[in-house]
Order: sequence, then structure tokens, then C-alpha cells
Amino acid sequence: MDSAENKWTDKIREKLNKEKIKLWLPPYTTKDSTFGNYPEGASKEHQSPCTTVEIGLCEKGQSLKDKIGQSLQVSSSCLKLITSGHVIQDDQNLQHQGIKHSDLVMALVLSVTQKEVMEKEDQELKLQRTREDAEFLSSLDIDDQASNQYLQVADQNGKVLQLPQQERKALSLAMTLHEKGRAAMKRKNYGEALVFFLEADTEFRKCTSQLLQSVDNYALLCLDITWCYLNLESIAHLPDAENRLKTSEECFRQSYGSNLERVKALKGSSGNESSLFTRLHLLQGIVAYYQNRKEEAKFLLKRVSCELSSLKVDDNKISEVTALGFSRAEARLGLRCCHGNMERTVQHIITKREEREQIRKREDEERKRKKKQKTLGKTLSGDWVSIDFCNTLVSMGFSSVAAKASLQQSNNNLSKAIEILQESDLLQCDDPDEKVAQVLSLGYEENEARKALKKHHGNLQNAIEDLINSSGKVEMADSEEMAKEEEHSPRTSGLGHELHRQAANRLADDIPEFEEDYLDLSLEEEAEFLKKYITLLEIDV
Repeated sequence: MDSAENKWTDKIREKLNKEKIKLWLPPYTTKDSTFGNYPEGASKEHQSPCTTVEIGLCEKGQSLKDKIGQSLQVSSSCLKLITSGHVIQDDQNLQHQGIKHSDLVMALVLSVTQKEVMEKEDQELKLQRTREDAEFLSSLDIDDQASNQYLQVADQNGKVLQLPQQERKALSLAMTLHEKGRAAMKRKNYGEALVFFLEADTEFRKCTSQLLQSVDNYALLCLDITWCYLNLESIAHLPDAENRLKTSEECFRQSYGSNLERVKALKGSSGNESSLFTRLHLLQGIVAYYQNRKEEAKFLLKRVSCELSSLKVDDNKISEVTALGFSRAEARLGLRCCHGNMERTVQHIITKREEREQIRKREDEERKRKKKQKTLGKTLSGDWVSIDFCNTLVSMGFSSVAAKASLQQSNNNLSKAIEILQESDLLQCDDPDEKVAQVLSLGYEENEARKALKKHHGNLQNAIEDLINSSGKVEMADSEEMAKEEEHSPRTSGLGHELHRQAANRLADDIPEFEEDYLDLSLEEEAEFLKKYITLLEIDV
């Protein structure tokens, strides 16, 4: 195609984009229902079957799916419908989901054979199971957050973030779904990845905008969604792609600084975060190309070419580093951070491992401290029992149970706690009458003391805790109700702990242990896309 033809093609594309005319849809198809012509270089997606359906906006998503499936001669159970950057829900009406007349919907055909139907059902089950597991683990009481070893929200350095309970739950679920999507994207299953990403997007939007702007998680999600659009060749999602790239760029600059100065100050180098900007600039350039902003597209793609050259890592050096016992991801990130210097790379990797280990140790110690704090409970005044005072009493020869009870009764007054212990010989006897006497020595009524001991099957420690928490008035529950509650309690039963473990193991399958896994981009795919579009734009680089 000569320059004159290119010029006219660009003008036609610009006019079609401006008027939002889609030549692959009626009435622009030919008389024999074959697809109409469209400018060369448009996405292959337009060569896929297209159809028009009529449906009322008051209808539910399932009805739309049924109509599209019937028109395409595909089972509706094999379809996933996406429009304006979100998955159309089966059980909600179309208008409620923001769908308008003449909207374009992308139908992902997830399966076409019986085998693929079963795989699709497995995929739906996997998505549902992921949501259930993440919701289950993140639903622990806010006080259990530090002692919860299964699901925590941490910053880039691995430090646990302290967030309001509802926001923590939404963020935990969003990040889990995002990681599941990233695992599918690594397998190049972009359809499955996009479904997980859009579900994650729904959860992220439940968090405050201030939180989303202060961390890079949402920026990464928007970038991943747009990368899926590109690999699925979905020109229909150009508007959503453009908006997501703007959001991604803004969040990156908020988190990293305009020139990555915050990353440099924190890590000493910005090489690995720069790879994210390379992908961002590539996607921005491709979007600009399809929107006929040719000069902007050329500028961005030339920029990407320079960035790829500066971020390229020697494969031989990666092999040398991995031969020393480090992972390929550590090798690539280390070499990129240290600009290929082998000696500095090895030291950098060792230092990063030591830092992560120190953080894990501190977290483990803090988790144990919080767990012990919860075990000790609160005093009569509502303050947590002092761990240090309890340790002091134990070092003096008193039992931990007695020390705890005396500090609860004395409101953390160490001298008074010692007096209580010396006068009552607290919790040292198994005789039932003696237990009642010890409870009475703490100032409680005999009737309430006996009720508490009966309720807790003679466990003096639990009886005293109950009396403290109930201000001396024990509430007796129905025996059958108590047994049922104890049987189904996920926090007190062995079954509950096993459920926690199983849910955590299912989630862990696709969640990387390496904190910087999201930065480990080989940039090979970026190079392939760059080559394709610089050819289309006839750029000399």
C-alpha cells in the first residue's frame, strides 16, 4: 500500500472512529450477510462471528446470553459476556448493569466440545471456590488478623497492613482473584484470566479511592486487563482500555513518583518497575494506533523500543546466576536492577533474601505475641492483660493460669495480683469445692461461681474468664444449642482449623511466594507486539 493509499485509509479510519461506525455489524454487512470491509490493520477479532440481538433492558443477563448463544449456535453455558470492562451477571437485569441500546458485547466462547464444556464447568467451579475460600479466610474477626497465618494483606516489603475489617476483606478477595488471573495469564489462557481480573476489579472498587491511589495493586490490575484485551484482539474494548491505562499511569505515578524517584529511594534502583512502564507505554501506543493518533503512537512505540533495549537482560548471565542456586526470577530481577553487574547482582539477591527473612521473623514473633495476648484476655476494666506482668509472675513460680486470672482481677496491678495469688493460692487445686472457694475469693457470688463452673465443666480458668466478661452474671445457654454451637464453631474446633488449612492450600496453588513475581517480565511478548506495530506504522528504529 503506497503513501497515498495509507493517507486515505487513515482518514477513513479516523472518520469511522469518530462516528462510531462498525463496518462488521449490520447494516454495513453485504447482502449475502458476509462481513463488510474495514481498514487494513484492524483486529482479527472482527473476523470472528458477529450477530445482533434484540432484547429489553429489563431482561436479565441470562436471557441475553441465551439469545446470543442461540444466534451463534453455541450453548449459553459456554459463554461469558463482557461489556464496558465488566462481566455481565446472569441474575441481574441489563439496565442495572449499565447496559444501553446498541452497546457492543464481547462473547467469550469458553467451550465448544463436551470435553471443553466440562472444563468450563470446572473453571466456573474454580472461580466460585476461589471466592468462597478467600471470603472464608478473610472473614476472621479483626482481632484475629495478626494471628491469622493463612491470609494477610501486606505491602511490597511484606509488612502486614492494618486496615478496617470490611476493606481488608474486599482487598484480600480482590488480590486473591487477581493472582488467580495472573496464573491463568502466565498459561496464556487470556479468556480465563480476564474473567478473574474483572471479578477482582469489582472487589477493588469496594475499597476507598484513597487506598487504591496509594498502592500499585489496582494499577497492575488495570494493566493486566488491558493486556488481556490486546491478546484477545478485542478492539471493541478500546474505550475501556484507554480509561484503564490512564488509571494505571496515574496510580503508578502516585505510588512510584513521576520519575520513579520513590522506588529509587526505597530500593536503590528502578529497573524492575520500569518494565511495567514499558508495557504501559506499549499498550498506550497500540491504543493510539487504533484511534488513528498516528504521531502519538509513533512517539510511544519509539520510546518502548529504547526502553526494551535498556531493560534487556543477557540470557547467559541469567544462566550463570541460576547456577549459583537462585531462581530465574531472582536472577532476571537482580541483573536488571544492577544493570548486568554479576557481583552486585548476587549480593543484591542475598540482601533481598535476608530482608524477607527478617520481615518473616518479625511477623512470626508479632503473631505469637498477639496470639498470647488474645489467650490472656482482658481485665475487669477492659484493658488487655499485660504480657510482661504475666511473664514476671510466671518467673516468680506462679502458674500461667493463676497469673492471668490475678492480673484480670487486679486490672494489671502487679502488686495487687501478687497479693491475690498469695492469699487465694489461685487455681492450684482440682477439688470442686476448693474451685468454688477460689472463685468466691475473687469477690463473686457463690451461685454465679457454681453456674460458671458447671457451664465450663469445671474448668476454673474458663469459668473465671466468663465471670469477668459477664460482670459476674453468667448466662446459661441451652445444652443442645451449646453443643451445636461448639460443634460448628470454625474458630474453636479442630474441624475449623482443618477447613482453614484446606482453603489456604487451594489458594496457595496460584499465589507466588516470591513477593516481586509481578515484576518478573521477560519482555519477549512486548518485543513481538512492538515489531508488529512498528511495521504497520512504518517506523524506523
